[in-house]
Amino acid sequence: MLGALERLLGDHIVEGVASIPAGSLELAKQHHPEWLPVKDSRIRVYEGAPHNIADSMAEQAARHVLRLVQSAGDQDLLIVLISGGGSALLPCPVEGVSLDEKRKGSQLLAKAGATIHYINNFRKCISLVKGGKLAEAAYPTKLLALILSDVIGDPLDVIASGPTVPNTTPTQEVLRTMDSYGVREAMPTSIIHHLQHTHTTPISCPIGERAFQNVQNVIIGNNETATSAAAQRAEELGYTTYVWSHGVEGEARTIGEIYARVAMALVSSSPCPTSSLSPDGFCPTPRLAEDLQRLCSSLPYLRSHLPLCIIGAGEPTVRLRGAGRGGRSQELALAVAIWLDRLAREKTLGVVPHDIIQFLSAGTDGEDGPCDAAGGVVGVGVVRRAGDQGMDPQAHLDNNDSYGFFSKLWEGRHHIRSGLTGTNVMDVHVLCVNRASP
Repeated sequence: MLGALERLLGDHIVEGVASIPAGSLELAKQHHPEWLPVKDSRIRVYEGAPHNIADSMAEQAARHVLRLVQSAGDQDLLIVLISGGGSALLPCPVEGVSLDEKRKGSQLLAKAGATIHYINNFRKCISLVKGGKLAEAAYPTKLLALILSDVIGDPLDVIASGPTVPNTTPTQEVLRTMDSYGVREAMPTSIIHHLQHTHTTPISCPIGERAFQNVQNVIIGNNETATSAAAQRAEELGYTTYVWSHGVEGEARTIGEIYARVAMALVSSSPCPTSSLSPDGFCPTPRLAEDLQRLCSSLPYLRSHLPLCIIGAGEPTVRLRGAGRGGRSQELALAVAIWLDRLAREKTLGVVPHDIIQFLSAGTDGEDGPCDAAGGVVGVGVVRRAGDQGMDPQAHLDNNDSYGFFSKLWEGRHHIRSGLTGTNVMDVHVLCVNRASP
């Protein structure tokens, strides 16, 4: 985004600040020189937030951004480029809350399985730039925000915690969220004090709604962009394609069971009631429930049009129970492998050839959790192959150690390692079902 904007606007740019993921400049030098700032660039670049975790360099960049927008005049135009990962790349805690305390609070919610909506609501209420405060600091300067969405449904107030969008989340709601996830007592006292102190007062500054009259927010890409490209490539490879959902959310291991059930329904001739796709006790969002219903209704048609590529996208969550490493995409892929093996045996389908069903889950930014992998790819034979190596897939899943599992399995060949991609539009899931060999 930065490189393209500089090449378009040239000398019209007076000054700028960019906060980008650690390692991006080296990646750009080696593989994508068009991403780099132009020679004699007027934009200062900070690299920080390794593995999407806010750090001091990202905070330094955020405070520089804040100073820059505050210095702009009413005849200037501020162009704000926002993408997935923006929350970690723009940390600027309120007075009295340290970066370490803010980071701990976000991690407590994430480990408890909170969705990005809840986590970003929390971040907005303890930030000097999120929740519309960047736009308030810029007033009366006109502001144009160009946004790549990494959130289901593209809610502007959630993407990167909404630095250019009014915050409508009461701090009381954030406190209730902490209680519902059982993390309030573990929260740093400075955060609780701030939220309790501000819960009866407006979160925004006195400028209020006037600041946002000068703001234009434009979504320029989202996960539909990624799934459309994936579907086009699959069609070029000879697959019938079906994009079933852009709103896949829920616990990763539960979503993994759903994908495995869909795969087995496609290789079975038995009717498929919608309930057979949803695990017991799973309560999908209304949007996902509708997508599941539509997918189930389409199964008879899809079975007759193999080879088939079913594509989904979204942002599942992981509830940490163990001490392993990994991320939601790797955990989802591992869960799919376990359930494919289990369902194949339960349905007595005989030996299902390993190349009939293949499943991929990966983060579009090239990172999945605090590790160097983007995701994983699995098939029916993964559990058997792991057993041959003396590995217990279920034990790895129980320990949240999907990274350890895929690193060891077949010398890491089931890992997806793309490196940083320069963008983030959530995760992409690809389920391929091929014809059985004659």
